[in-house]
Amino acid sequence: MAPLPAQGLIVVDENDTLPICNRRALELLDLPAELMAARPRSGDVIAYQAARGEFDTAPAHVLERLQPHTHDGTENVYERTRPDGTTLEVRTVPFPAGGVVRTYTDITERKRIEAELRQSEQQYRLLADNTSDLVARLGLDFRYGYVSPASRELLGYDPDELIGRHAGDLVHPADRAQWLQSLIDAPRARRDVTQATYRVLKKDGSFAWIEENRRKLLALDGFILSMRDVSRRKDAELRLEEANQRLEVLARQDALTGLANRRHFDEMLAAEFRRAAREKTSLGLVMIDADHFKRFNDIYGHPVGDHCLRSIALALRQGLNRPADFVARYGGEEFAALMPNTTQAGAFELAERLREAVHGLRIPHQASPRKIVTISLGVASVTPSEGEYRTEDLVTAADTALYAAKKAGRDQTCLAGPSPALRESRSA
Repeated sequence: MAPLPAQGLIVVDENDTLPICNRRALELLDLPAELMAARPRSGDVIAYQAARGEFDTAPAHVLERLQPHTHDGTENVYERTRPDGTTLEVRTVPFPAGGVVRTYTDITERKRIEAELRQSEQQYRLLADNTSDLVARLGLDFRYGYVSPASRELLGYDPDELIGRHAGDLVHPADRAQWLQSLIDAPRARRDVTQATYRVLKKDGSFAWIEENRRKLLALDGFILSMRDVSRRKDAELRLEEANQRLEVLARQDALTGLANRRHFDEMLAAEFRRAAREKTSLGLVMIDADHFKRFNDIYGHPVGDHCLRSIALALRQGLNRPADFVARYGGEEFAALMPNTTQAGAFELAERLREAVHGLRIPHQASPRKIVTISLGVASVTPSEGEYRTEDLVTAADTALYAAKKAGRDQTCLAGPSPALRESRSA
């Protein structure tokens, strides 16, 4: 058996009889085949249906359209619900010489889906209009198609002021490129919901941090957005980040002198040693010790001793004015200066400059032979290559040279001597 056509069809000729009625029309209108085979008049069919209660609940505008001869010569369409709940779309097309053709389409399922969609939209609007989050629909042109009333509190705008407006107009210029790229990438994202955090311009000219959750619409083009103000949270995050950065600085800084501490020095030494090995350049190191400092504290007291160390630290920092040079408090009254791309001769010259800088402070020291605070310095330099030297070798060489300077009478600079573990750089 051939499948039934999708539409029912009835032809009413110029004599008001029904010469054609297909099987689908018989089914949709629940008409007996015997009645329609006799080519009845339209009035007879309507009377048959009325006797069965077909039109008991039909509205007046439907009853007016049942008679073919009442048409005005133009095509018309209306919907009609039968007693069994089936909804039909009835389309009437007149013939030029008289009569009409009527088609009947079962739209029951479509009407059900439309009703569900209307109900869903009503519920969506109810939620959107009463939530503290701003809910919006954004088209593929990035213009607002719907904005919930929460826009008044969140942005200072009435919803009508935002409808049709490009959403990018409200995004902080510094965040706009990233915001736009996130929208462009959203359709390719594996997650159903994507998120972005950015600053948005409020009507009063101020900016607020917004967390935006967006879902790509499947049936329609565009996005559904949910936006909330996270300014307080973002401010807290920024303050925490700043605090962590300050803590990181403090963790690498000597509290007394403001120089880098031993931990930071060890990190820099390792990094510069690796760089020198890669680039095959020399690395200089100067170990520095304040002369007779225990006696200085005994005579003048620890507060004055602390001030003395701060003065020495400042002189060392100002004496090393090349960008790559690095000075740290190594411990107690001992300091260390790291000099990248510097030969032993060059490091010795810089060390002497530092010694003279501390001389220039003219800090009184009765227990010192020179009656002022002085420093002793040990200098070493190496051109490392992979696996041949270690950072410990460089530190040991400079420290040995410092010991030699102190043993020789202090207030002087000594070079590291030949060592099987350390070969001094001879390059200019």
